Amino acid sequence: MDGSQLMADAIVAFGNEIGVELSVDSDNYCCLAINDDMQLHMKFNEYFNGIVFYSELGEVPEANQHNTLKYFVHANCNRVSCEEMTFSYDEESKNIGLASLLPSNFIQVDSLKKILEKFITKAEAMRAVMLEFMQGISPVNNTTTAADPSSSNSAMASAPDNQFMRI
Repeated sequence: MDGSQLMADAIVAFGNEIGVELSVDSDNYCCLAINDDMQLHMKFNEYFNGIVFYSELGEVPEANQHNTLKYFVHANCNRVSCEEMTFSYDEESKNIGLASLLPSNFIQVDSLKKILEKFITKAEAMRAVMLEFMQGISPVNNTTTAADPSSSNSAMASAPDNQFMRI
């Protein structure tokens, strides 16, 4: 059985287990509304041969853009803090997103439930971080941050060396 069919079967079975009718469309995509503010997108990706999970965390506030982007770049460098998930930034929408991959050889209802629970927990926590940034608060030390990028170094005092930010 191919990975996309495994995904479809696991998502339908998962939906049955939680009492929600879930299905995968012809593009191997399924969207699940977690609450009023959060949607979880699931799509089978042939290149990665697995299910890609994605959720938008929020729009990067213009006044605190430098601190916000710096925070998530550093988080991507710390595999422990991002729990094998990846943060992304969409320049067009100005949104930070969270993504994860479940390889097809692990697609089954139990593994789907575990990764969904882990993913949703992490996405909710990171949405809370985004809300702090939107309010002008640094989530690192809960202090108000300046809109001036030159003052942002103190907000990330415990972050990895800036050499990781060079791409």
